[in-house]
Amino acid sequence: LGELFGAECVKFLLKLHAVSAIDGDACRLVPMAEAVAAVEADNVGYGAFFVIANVAIWSLEEDLLLATDFEQTFSSEDLEPVMYLSEDSLALVCGAPREKASCVLDTCCGSGVQ
Repeated sequence: LGELFGAECVKFLLKLHAVSAIDGDACRLVPMAEAVAAVEADNVGYGAFFVIANVAIWSLEEDLLLATDFEQTFSSEDLEPVMYLSEDSLALVCGAPREKASCVLDTCCGSGVQ
């Protein structure tokens, strides 16, 4: 992940809990603060931690990532997932114009693609 997007992006994703670090040798989930500290101390090897995604991360363009919940379409008491991207939604995102906006409105409509 760091080779693709750099240390700052890895730290950002860790702080958002979009990804988590795993210590493979100890088979333990690494606390976010410890994982961020490892990235800051070693921006090449990141303390030899592995990373897992807590959300589905789609690389749409070289500078654009889109995160959605995994392919879970049912809600539970403590989870209301955002609908995952289907092929038609992905095509809409890739075809949408890319212009800077000073502000955006989130109307709680899932991924907002359709």
